Amino acid sequence: MLGAAHGCDHVYGQSEAFFTCMRNVDAAALINTSSNISNMFQTLWAFPRVETTFGVLPDHPVRILAKGQFNDVDTIRGYNSHEEGLIKIDNYSRKVQTKEAFAKALRETLEPYAIPDLEGLIRQFLDIYIGNTTDPSFIGQQASRAVADLSFAGPTLTELYLTTGSSDRNKHYLYRFDYRDSFRRGPPWIGAVHMDELKYIFGLDQLHPSIFSLRDRVATQADYSIVDQMMTLWSNFARTGNPTVNMSTLQWEPFSNRKPKMLMINKSPTVADFSRSEVVRLYETILKVGLFLIGAINNLPYVIVNSAASNIAERWAVFGLHNLILTLNTHVTSPLFDFQTHLAPGGTLDS
Repeated sequence: MLGAAHGCDHVYGQSEAFFTCMRNVDAAALINTSSNISNMFQTLWAFPRVETTFGVLPDHPVRILAKGQFNDVDTIRGYNSHEEGLIKIDNYSRKVQTKEAFAKALRETLEPYAIPDLEGLIRQFLDIYIGNTTDPSFIGQQASRAVADLSFAGPTLTELYLTTGSSDRNKHYLYRFDYRDSFRRGPPWIGAVHMDELKYIFGLDQLHPSIFSLRDRVATQADYSIVDQMMTLWSNFARTGNPTVNMSTLQWEPFSNRKPKMLMINKSPTVADFSRSEVVRLYETILKVGLFLIGAINNLPYVIVNSAASNIAERWAVFGLHNLILTLNTHVTSPLFDFQTHLAPGGTLDS
C-alpha cells in the first residue's frame, strides 16, 4: 500500500525492483504517507520481511510453526475477555447498535486486506455473532467481541493449534483473563480490556498511578486476590514450567489439539475446554485467502488447504488482522487499495 502510493508496485518475484523504487522515494514523503494510511484505517501496520541475510525471519511464520521449526520452550499465552472494550463500537461519532453498523465496522477492519467475497465473509460474522437479533445493546456487545476475536482470540488459537499440532515436545498453557477491575468504568458487560492483566501480573502497588489510569482509583481486596493468583501462576511457571505446581485446588492442564484446555482467570478460576471453534474457523477462512499456504498448513482441525499448488505462489500474503500483525513479506498480485481515488493533489491522502 505504501509503495503503491508512490508508484512502486510490488510484483511477485520482483522484490529487488520494488525496494530499489522505494529507496528513491523521499523519506519525509514515506513517513507522511505511512501516517496517513494508518490514520485512514485506524490501525497499526508492521509487516516484518521474510529474509535470510540476517535470519531474523527466514520463512513465513505459519510455515515455521507448521513444520515445528521453533525453539523448544514451554509457553503461556492468552487473551482478555473484552480486549477491545468500547474502542471499536463507541468511538466518538461511531456507535454500533444495528446490524448495518456492525457490518460497517467489520468492513472497515477487513477492507485493507482485499479479501475476495468480503461481503460473504461479513455475512458469516453476522450470522454467528448476532443472528436475527435486533437488540441494540446485544449487537454492540457482540460487535466488540467479534473485533476482539479477529485481533486476539482467533490469532492466538490458530497459532496455538499450529504449535501443538506440529510438536508435542513442550507444554503450552492457554488462558482467558476475565476479571473486571473493581474500579472499572463503563458498561457492566465489559470485563477485562486490553492489557488489564498486566497490572495483576506485576502488582498493583508496583505501578506508577499514571499507568493503566490507576490514579484516584482504590483497589479492593478482590483486586489484590487476583494479584496473588496471577503472581503465583506466573512465578510457578517461571520456576518449574507448571503454573499450578503444589496447588491442590486448581490444576491448569496444558493445551493440546485433543484436549484444548483453557484457564478462565477470575475470582474463582476454572479450567475448561476451549469451545468456540467458530472463532478459529472464521480466522482460518481469512488466512486461507491471504496466506502463502503452499500446502504447509495441514495440522489445524478446520483448515482446508487449497490443492491448486501450481498457482498458489501467486497469491498475496498477509498474516494477521487489525492490531495483531504477526508477519511477513507480502507478495501482492493485485492492488490492495485504489490510491488514485484517495490521493489528493500534492500526494497526500484524502481524509
